[in-house]
Amino acid sequence: TTAQVNLFAKASKSPVSFDFTADPGATKANLATATIPATQLKLDKTVSGSTPATGKKDVGTKASGTMTVSNGTGVDQPLQAGTRFVSGDKVFRSTSDVTVPAATLDKQGNKVRKSVSVGVTADANGDQYNLAPTSYSIPGLGGGIDVTAQGGQMQGGTTKTQSVVSQADVDKAAATAVEAAKDDAKKSLDGKANKDQVVLDGSFVQKPGAVTANPAVGSEASQVSVSVPVAYTELAVSKQDLQNLVKAQAQKVVGANNQVYDDGFGNLVVTGNGTTKFNGSTNAYAGPKIDTAALAKQMKGKKFGEAENL
Repeated sequence: TTAQVNLFAKASKSPVSFDFTADPGATKANLATATIPATQLKLDKTVSGSTPATGKKDVGTKASGTMTVSNGTGVDQPLQAGTRFVSGDKVFRSTSDVTVPAATLDKQGNKVRKSVSVGVTADANGDQYNLAPTSYSIPGLGGGIDVTAQGGQMQGGTTKTQSVVSQADVDKAAATAVEAAKDDAKKSLDGKANKDQVVLDGSFVQKPGAVTANPAVGSEASQVSVSVPVAYTELAVSKQDLQNLVKAQAQKVVGANNQVYDDGFGNLVVTGNGTTKFNGSTNAYAGPKIDTAALAKQMKGKKFGEAENL
């Protein structure tokens, strides 16, 4: 007959914490350098999403009209296209080159001013540029020159903004889509590991590629859709290699004169930051060495009480 004896040892708890490397290029575990081989799991996936367009584009129109320029000086006054005419904080610019003839004298010796009209357009969009007839200054001529400008009714200016796709909208939609797909991608990667492997969660990395936006940035739209190719990777290691490493680290902590009863592998916590470097932490339980072979020989043939005392 045979009997199985279970020993329950009075153990001391010892915290175990160690750094290790999971190396995809390694072929064999090296417990001395805390390096174990790793398999890189890979997954390529295209994710998509959408978000409202929040950019704004001025699609109003510019007011326009006619400016009558009067010259009271004795010389012709040329005005190039783009000459500014200012009323308060509103600026209009001429649309063509004109020359205002010099003033002349009539038979009685009185000055006769000469005038020309030129088309003008507002500097910016908006219905606030639809000004009633008023006088304007001409900053480009400087002060003290007897050249005046009188504007007619300005009209055609409208104020209107349109929603457009901004780069921030595209970035937001892409980031949201990538984050939303993360958990499913992680599960798919985990499923690529076999039953004899342990997936190192801290090795999970996602690398988004170039974002495709529809419509493109700057387009008039109320919403933008994006698609993003993402490359996912993760490391898996042999369960046996990892447990051997944990056991070796636990033995180092408790010392050569003690025996590790439980290496703590079942409660191992592994952390990482997306590289091949990791930290493992757990609690091992250890105590005096027990020579189970010698104990079995002593128990052989003994009654239960005697065996229990041994």
